[in-house]
Amino acid sequence: MLFIPIAQENSTVRRVPWVTAILIGLNFLVHIAVSMSGDGRAATRERLSEFFRYLEERPYLSPPPEIARRLGPGFEVELEEARAEWRAAGGAVDESAAREQDTLNDLARRAVDALRKEPIQRLGFVPGEPHAAAVLSSMFVHAGWLHLIGNMLFLFLSAPFIEDLFGRPVFAGLYLLSGAAALAAHAAKDPHSLIPLVGASGAVAGVMGAFLVRLARARIQFLVLPIPILWMLRFKVFLPAFVVLPTWLAEQAWYARAYPDDTVAFQAHIGGFVFGAIAALVIKVTDLEDRWINPGIEKETTIATDPSLEKAIEARLAGDMKAARREIRAALGRSPDSVDVQREAYELALAEGNVDEMGRALPRLLDQYQRMGENELAQDLAYDKRWEEIGAMPPRAHLALGSFFEKAGDGREAIRHYETVVASAGGDVAAVRAFTRIGAILHKGGDLRGARRAYESARSHPACADPWPGVIDRALAEIARRS
Repeated sequence: MLFIPIAQENSTVRRVPWVTAILIGLNFLVHIAVSMSGDGRAATRERLSEFFRYLEERPYLSPPPEIARRLGPGFEVELEEARAEWRAAGGAVDESAAREQDTLNDLARRAVDALRKEPIQRLGFVPGEPHAAAVLSSMFVHAGWLHLIGNMLFLFLSAPFIEDLFGRPVFAGLYLLSGAAALAAHAAKDPHSLIPLVGASGAVAGVMGAFLVRLARARIQFLVLPIPILWMLRFKVFLPAFVVLPTWLAEQAWYARAYPDDTVAFQAHIGGFVFGAIAALVIKVTDLEDRWINPGIEKETTIATDPSLEKAIEARLAGDMKAARREIRAALGRSPDSVDVQREAYELALAEGNVDEMGRALPRLLDQYQRMGENELAQDLAYDKRWEEIGAMPPRAHLALGSFFEKAGDGREAIRHYETVVASAGGDVAAVRAFTRIGAILHKGGDLRGARRAYESARSHPACADPWPGVIDRALAEIARRS
């Protein structure tokens, strides 16, 4: 069975992800340039073939250490097996062995020279022969088209959203440092290896690690091929990032342990992923995103929308809440449906600690995100703990949150908000609506007794008036039929 990631549920970003686009473009351009210049593999194969043929006929000779290290431990094993067969057949060394050793050394030198001329050898990172330029160049060289396309697909699905959240400079630094961390992890495993490491997978893994920390609830769409050769037997499925990415990391760890000599750099994938996750956690803990990154991005993306919005942002950041409130009211008057204006109204209410204004701003913004299909932004808003710190919000805010969580399938969180409405609404009709929604959630979950109690509480509430009695009576009748 083959799973191919093809999309992310929420594909909207605030700005064009130029850094991601440049990285993808550079990777393709470098690969095309390397392919057109010739990879040098034909010459290398010819030189190695000459070396192997000569050594196969004379297994008693000693390959120079430089080429033996480059050919890996498997070469040493095969050579020992050939020597054992040669000795078993009664092989003997004559006076020509010294001259033959010189010839083998010359063939080995030519083979090593050919290897060093290959782009992968020149531009890749070699742990046993490290140099600073290769740390960067190795991230843009790939072993083939499949290697390149696979890496770029994962980058395309994750990078634009991390760039949008972290900003271009921070994202670029995260990408490059993740790639460097991946190389360090690979080199730590075998510091004397002369096998070059190439590809963007370590840096991409770092982006994936940051994606897990920052967008764990995002859903990734996969094309599933139960039998890969039968293309017509396919279907699509959404899986959350908090399931997909840890599973991928565990798979890399298992492969690294089970196949330590494999040519795929599993250790580099792990190192890049862990670095990216830690970097995202540091950004989150230090509140860097909210204090520096977001204000700059929002200012850039909204400055041309409404002049009052720009002034409101500047005043809020300067601590002049009175001026910020004046400007945001003007912006709302001119652009009541602008999500940027509504977002700033929300941020201003948070900054002021204004409970009443929060009660208006949060439901309005949450509704706008849902109508735009911005599910990830709506989730971030609903789970934003900052609004919980300013005190009890009006019932309408909790009704909006309860409705969001109910639609998202989180019945427990929805009921928590509806119960808050019941406790704070008093004789308001909002309590009737909250009791009714609690009943509907419990009814759907199979808790008929709890659902009946909630509906009866709604029915007996002083504010229960048309059309609620009819709605509640029909629900109670349905429960009676199921009991």
